Amino acid sequence: MKNKPIYLYITPFFPSASHWQGGFCYDAARALINDGRYKVIVIVTGDTAEDYEYNGVKVYALKRLKLPYECTPFLFKGINGWLLKRKLARIGIDINEVAVCHANMQPEYAYAVKRANPRAKAIWQTHWMGAPFNIGAYSLGVIKGLSDLLYLYWRKMLEAMDVVVVLSKLQVKQFGKAYPEGPLGKEVDMREQTLFKYYRAIRPKRIAVFYNGINTKVFNPKDRIPHKGFVIGCVGNFGSTKGQLTLIKAFEEVAKIIPDSRLVLVGSGPQLAECKQTASGLGLGERIVFERECDHLKLADKYRSFDLFVLPTWQEGFCCVLVEAAGCGTPAMATDAISFKEVIPEADWDKWLIKPMDHIALAQKIIDYHSKKYKFRFNRSMDIHDLWNEFLDQI
Repeated sequence: MKNKPIYLYITPFFPSASHWQGGFCYDAARALINDGRYKVIVIVTGDTAEDYEYNGVKVYALKRLKLPYECTPFLFKGINGWLLKRKLARIGIDINEVAVCHANMQPEYAYAVKRANPRAKAIWQTHWMGAPFNIGAYSLGVIKGLSDLLYLYWRKMLEAMDVVVVLSKLQVKQFGKAYPEGPLGKEVDMREQTLFKYYRAIRPKRIAVFYNGINTKVFNPKDRIPHKGFVIGCVGNFGSTKGQLTLIKAFEEVAKIIPDSRLVLVGSGPQLAECKQTASGLGLGERIVFERECDHLKLADKYRSFDLFVLPTWQEGFCCVLVEAAGCGTPAMATDAISFKEVIPEADWDKWLIKPMDHIALAQKIIDYHSKKYKFRFNRSMDIHDLWNEFLDQI
């Protein structure tokens, strides 16, 4: 039997036994493996080089050199590419047999493979709206000379890619282009303001819109968890843009109207202490509960224990937890500032979306849902296997 072509899936985010960040990358890798077309090699970049296994997926760890905030990635492009090639050699992978190198966030790896093996397909995937320049996200990125160097580096990287993958149509607009005829369709020029001026000058060969889907064998409405009262749930890192403070303030209003309501917030992060302090000041006792995050594969039961899922985040590439919750039969609310609205019918936007940081409007949406029990629906399949099948057919 002929050996399968090799698909390198490289990511800085992947869960392990000790931490659970990057569950969506595990789902992606598992779906890619299950598709069966490729021999999939999962490589996780970071501070250590100790290989491990997570729920049946072999993970090869790769040490990555960088400075804080990724402020000068161009300094380490060559050596990080060399470290990848050395790792592949050590695990018995001939770089000339690599068919696809799919690099999440860090294009130097796909670039290195492409340079060594021009026949390989080089794919770079971005997960957040600020990539690639860090301008506006980190103060170092707005220094004139450094921002110019970042631009030159990222332009070289991105224009060398065969496909640039983004998580939403909203991200496509940042490149000054749109692709309305399918994920890899004909490009159409966009005459509108972009987030960063430099995006206008970059011309990727192709841009793919590839939503983060869900493993429906795990995230499904089966076996809903019985409970008392009306439970509002939220899962996400506590940060300034995630909107948990907005949700806590909204719940103060909700609690006045829905006596048996409770709010459960799951996660950790820099704004956790402030959120706990704010919740404590409301005097609602045990009606606001904080829980630590749990393993990705145990999240489904958490979602099934909620009556409504709310995460009023306003800065996301694509918010996986919203789709996971809805896949488990729990309707999801978000803000209209993120791309979640792209996968729900426009006719339903008024039911599930609010303006960022508007806790009064959010409270009213929650109260309306409690009263009317709207049916939640997607406008397309969010099964990750369907999404990967569509993507692989095109590349």
